[in-house]
Amino acid sequence: MMVGPLRRITAAIGLLALIPITWLLATGSLTPEEAAIRAIIVAVVVVVIGNVLRSILTRMLRHVERREGDRREAAEWREDVRMNDGG
Repeated sequence: MMVGPLRRITAAIGLLALIPITWLLATGSLTPEEAAIRAIIVAVVVVVIGNVLRSILTRMLRHVERREGDRREAAEWREDVRMNDGG
């Protein structure tokens, strides 16, 4: 299954965020239940951040595509005007 780069980056950040929890669990500073709760919180936060970033990126790209389409239409219109004036 193909996964986009944004989802891969989000997953990598989530794994990096689990390292301190793993360390605290290994040293005995956390119980397994506390570590599980913290890991669930990290997972939820990473998913939410990933969705927010995806929606922001999608909006930005749609805005750029729309502007490019408007520019292309304006250029075609100018070309049509030039051809009609010259002929």
